[in-house]
Amino acid sequence: MSGPKYSYAIIREQQRLKQLQRKLEEELEKQKCQQLISEIGVLKNKIKNEKESVDLSEIKRILSIASDECINIPTKDNAYRKVDELEKYFSIEPDLSGNSNSLVLQKNKLEQTLVKIKNLKGMIKEDGKELKAVIKDKIQEDRLSEFTSINWSDTGRIISTERSDVQAVFYEYMDLISESSYYDEYKATAESIIIDSSIDAEYKIKQIKLRIDAYKIAKEKESSNIEMLGLLNELIALRASNGNEAKELPQNIDDIKIEIEKERKAKQKELETDYITHSVVAAFEKLGYKIDEATSFDLINGVRKGFIDYGDRSLVNVAVSNTGQMLFEVVGEGKKDETSDDDIQRITSEMKRFCPDYDKVKEILENDYGIILEKEKRCEPDQKYARVVDLGEEHASRRVNKEKKMMHYDD
Repeated sequence: MSGPKYSYAIIREQQRLKQLQRKLEEELEKQKCQQLISEIGVLKNKIKNEKESVDLSEIKRILSIASDECINIPTKDNAYRKVDELEKYFSIEPDLSGNSNSLVLQKNKLEQTLVKIKNLKGMIKEDGKELKAVIKDKIQEDRLSEFTSINWSDTGRIISTERSDVQAVFYEYMDLISESSYYDEYKATAESIIIDSSIDAEYKIKQIKLRIDAYKIAKEKESSNIEMLGLLNELIALRASNGNEAKELPQNIDDIKIEIEKERKAKQKELETDYITHSVVAAFEKLGYKIDEATSFDLINGVRKGFIDYGDRSLVNVAVSNTGQMLFEVVGEGKKDETSDDDIQRITSEMKRFCPDYDKVKEILENDYGIILEKEKRCEPDQKYARVVDLGEEHASRRVNKEKKMMHYDD
């Protein structure tokens, strides 16, 4: 019985399934790393642009004058430290040699670094304003403790007029929030407390410390951000591999995990289909037949379809769907409008010749590749099944419609 043959291919061997799972993980890891390295490259360029847009020579000049004038205030020490810190951030080079988990951490670190760079630039600018005001007073009065009133809109509040313990807690808070995207808002709140003349120093310290504690608690909760980044990267990589990049990304962790599971199952099915197709091709090659290279089992509409050269202008049309459905069909090679009765008879004879070869292919699949063909439907050789295929048209169609090449496997 060698009319068209339909069946379901089942991979029975657990070892084979484990190999496919490993292949999925390897491909996914590669995709994730490529995605992360690309995103890290974008962040590096942003940091480079930040570096090119800042000139630290002015603040260094002010600090030099402050040192010459023997001005020793927390603002100067903080400015020195911030300049050093900024230059250190500008020189950061991420390590791209690790796995995707390591790269997620590198990306997260660069994102935080970029935010901190932007905030440090603003902080250094404000420190420069304050130091200039202090230097001006020092030069004019020659007494560090007697500052003249400085216009807020021109130079900013002079924090150094506050008690040293108020200054210390204020700068502690500024350092803490320097990596926050909400730095300006947090800073404005702290400054409103510092400049409020109706409250004493102890109350100012208490209020700033409350904000320090609140920020630290909120920061601890942000640890889930790393998990979120890793999951999003995995989902993006899976969707890229499955051709679903255009889909909107979910916004919470639970939905991301659900989508990852869906994409993983789809990818697993694709790998199983590739493995089954590869095994069928290998089985025919063991029997001395070759595939038509131009079709080469490209993926079209969720089905891998190709032709085995069966000799005497005959082909075996093989199709494998992502649900495991399979088709083996003997067809003739030629043009449909030029098919003769002799061609029909020849194709029918080739169907009969294929019968023992089909059983051999089935046996090779089971013994060598762990694949069982179940729920078979074998149609009798009959002229009503005889048809021809124009390979020229097939090749042209494949070039336009193919989705993915078949993956290669080592036997």
